[in-house]
Amino acid sequence: MKDPADILQKGYFSTLNGSITQDGDAVGVYDHVPDGTVSYPYIRFVNCITVDDGNKSDDGAICTMTISVVSKFANNFGGKLKVNQISDSVTQLIRTRPSGYIDLTSDGFTMLTSTLENATINEYAVEGGRIVEKILTFKHIIAEN
Repeated sequence: MKDPADILQKGYFSTLNGSITQDGDAVGVYDHVPDGTVSYPYIRFVNCITVDDGNKSDDGAICTMTISVVSKFANNFGGKLKVNQISDSVTQLIRTRPSGYIDLTSDGFTMLTSTLENATINEYAVEGGRIVEKILTFKHIIAEN
């Protein structure tokens, strides 16, 4: 069986890039921790864990994709609202009904399920302010065509 992790991340990127806005500006999507020159908020791929879910006749995998929505505030100004709004938009695009699942067919896979496993908010004090990060974990069952 082929590993669907990169294909799934590519599907996430295609779905999210340019589709999420905050205050009229597009929210950036990255596969790494961006350097200090990017604007906040942004979306970052954290990891994708793949577990074989095949059997004697079919190849498949359970893929758990973790992403984070990150915002930075000067001093104590700002709160969780911004990351919650962006996270809600992400969830609406990723955790859909079957007709709206990320299309992986051109890469030889079919998404069978898409669920939100959990969501957690963390806050970090940084020089001159604080970071608010919401971590979203989605679970997908994927079959190889």
